[in-house]
Amino acid sequence: MKTVVIFGGSGFIGQNIIRRLAKKNYRILVPYQRHINNQPKLRLFGNVGQIIPLKFQSLEDKIIQNIIEESNLIINLKTIWQEKESHSYKNDIFNFNKSLVDLIISIDINKHLFFFSGLGVSENSSSKRTKFIAKTEQYISNNLVNTSIIRPSIVVGENDKFFSTLVPIFKFSFLIPLFGSGETQLQPVFVDDIARAVEIIIEKKFNGNHIYELVGTEKFSYKSLYQFISEQLGLKRLL
Repeated sequence: MKTVVIFGGSGFIGQNIIRRLAKKNYRILVPYQRHINNQPKLRLFGNVGQIIPLKFQSLEDKIIQNIIEESNLIINLKTIWQEKESHSYKNDIFNFNKSLVDLIISIDINKHLFFFSGLGVSENSSSKRTKFIAKTEQYISNNLVNTSIIRPSIVVGENDKFFSTLVPIFKFSFLIPLFGSGETQLQPVFVDDIARAVEIIIEKKFNGNHIYELVGTEKFSYKSLYQFISEQLGLKRLL
């Protein structure tokens, strides 16, 4: 049985990847630093003992070194969306991934690392978070020989961050804010399509450094997307 390590596996995208890989008979290790409430749900995606959540403090822990050694590939979905007093983009995104890459190199430089990024990532971005993600991408590609950088568009599906944030606004606000003119084009991608793409990349065993940009087949402006959500909710709003 092949072993996959998935950092951030308890999240929205991670759960869908776990569900697919479990059906392919992978043994899945899910390291976590803060308590996760859905451990029983994660385990139910596979057979007894197939999916194992593991508590760790830092990448220097012996348990992390052990599971990296026995893994066939590593997936990192771990990230933060906002800086807080104890969490920064530099430490939680760049430094974490730098340490992970360095650990992989010390064990076996040929191991395959999947890193989840986002569309439009650039060091010239006005977003501080995006700049650190771009810097992370560069460090990963420059130092490992087998990498898959996944750049998804807005990810949609049950319990996604995008719609779960918008729906309460639609329900309780009379006026809905638009970004820019409201004509900015979006190509949302369904979460299971992302999981399927990861499954294919793993099964095809693509070697080398690759970047995959994942988008849906349909384009929406913010205005048309908001209109669609309103119709689904049976609401009328001024856009």
